[in-house]
Formats: sequence, C-alpha cells, structure tokens
Amino acid sequence: MQQVPETRLELDEGPEEYIAPPPSQASTIELTKPRNVVRRAQKLDYAERDASNRELGKLGEAYVVQLEQQRLKKAGKPDLAEKVIWASEEQGDGLGYDIRSYEIDGTERLIEVKTTNGGRETPFYISENELSFSEDEPERFVLVRVYNFSEEPACFELRSPLEQNLSLKPAVYKAVPE
Repeated sequence: MQQVPETRLELDEGPEEYIAPPPSQASTIELTKPRNVVRRAQKLDYAERDASNRELGKLGEAYVVQLEQQRLKKAGKPDLAEKVIWASEEQGDGLGYDIRSYEIDGTERLIEVKTTNGGRETPFYISENELSFSEDEPERFVLVRVYNFSEEPACFELRSPLEQNLSLKPAVYKAVPE
C-alpha cells in the first residue's frame, strides 16, 4: 500500500495559493461523439483497477487535507487549520466535494480532489454530481488537481466555471431503456 507523501506546498504568489494550472486549451464543453476512436483488445482486472484508483484517490485526499492545514497554519490561522474536515471520509461520498477547508478570511473552501500518478496534463474523471456542485457553489468550490503522486506530488487548483480551464468530454453514458 502506498503511503501519503510528506506535504510539499508549492506556491506561486503567497501562502494562500497553489501553483498555477496548465494553460487552458479549451473554452467549451465538447459534446460531440469522439472521432477516430482506437479500439484494442486487452485483458483488464477491473476490480483491481477500481480498488487501486480508490486507494490513490484516498491518498490524494489525505495529502490535500495536510496541505490545507499547512497552508492555513503558514498564514497564521491555526484555528481554521484545526477545523479542516475530510468530508468524504467522515460523512461519505456524494456531497460534490471531498474536503471542507477555509480561505484565509474564514470563508469556506469546498474542495474536490482529483489525483493521478501521471503528469500535469494527464486526463482525469469528474462526475456529473461534482460538476453540478461546482456550478451550484462557484464561490466556494475548488478543484485541487494532484499529479505525479507516486513520484513527486504537486498540485494546482481550478475554480468555477471549470469549462474555462478544462475540456469536458463525455466518457460514460447512463443507458435507460425506454
């Protein structure tokens, strides 16, 4: 089992900022069927892959909880650091965010964490519920993207509307018989 790495807060401007996200390459949601789909046979253990992804996700969330506490303490707000809650662990999934933290001024930061072992540009999945929550709570919602987790974890944050910095492509469809 992988361990949560020691937190290393990378800052651009001040103690309240994560590093900048990669430059946006899309400004609209792409809703068209993808062209040039490559199909190749492979044998996958889906249960093992899902378990591994869940473990990576939990480790990424634990890492961001530590980062948030560190960020708030560094800004002279230890009282707020103590109030950070790992909501998905303590309350369960489905809220639309994983961590309840705070801005330096005390307003809530509702953080959805997305973790991969790949680089900064590695695609990740966001659920319809998470996207909807980001639209419903644009002032409080923050997506923290953790990448290179198993090597040298780093992260950046994105705010609503997510479509300004992400190309959102349908990947799974819910099929309902009529």
